[in-house]
Amino acid sequence: MNQENFVNSIKTFNEFGTTTRLTDFTWSTSSNAGVTQKAFNEYWTSAQRQSHSLHEISYRACFKAQLPGFFISRLCKTGDAVYDPFMGRGTTLLEAYLRGCKPLGNDINPLSIALLSPRLDPPQLQDIIARLASIDLSVAEESYPQLEVFFHLSRVLLGHVAKMVVYDAGALRPILVS
Repeated sequence: MNQENFVNSIKTFNEFGTTTRLTDFTWSTSSNAGVTQKAFNEYWTSAQRQSHSLHEISYRACFKAQLPGFFISRLCKTGDAVYDPFMGRGTTLLEAYLRGCKPLGNDINPLSIALLSPRLDPPQLQDIIARLASIDLSVAEESYPQLEVFFHLSRVLLGHVAKMVVYDAGALRPILVS
């Protein structure tokens, strides 16, 4: 999509029943001044904010996937690279990946890679099951009673895994494993 088509798509956007309202915005810096148009509309709704489950991870200063999705869908083609220089939890890059684009990014926080990488390449269900089966929780000596209020753990569950929900990466749907 070229610049003219993109601007026109914003001006004529009416996907949720509201018309785009354009107003002049006068701006100035120490050496320049001008007038540009600002576009007001509801470009994504609260119903749309139900993102792919891979986006659900807690991180400061995050935004919903529809924001980058709005622009990626209009400005990128499948296979295009999308670069995010401040990738944070990886919302933009994950959305680009889910839309068939190549995600590229960096962040000063090394946690960013740790948060995004497993969501771009989730483990297979059989690998998760095998890894869980290899853990002998009966010999666990760690105890964090102050965290139990967050995880609702009981002493009975500390020694074994009763049931857990894991995700089948192929189908991206929850599966109950006993």
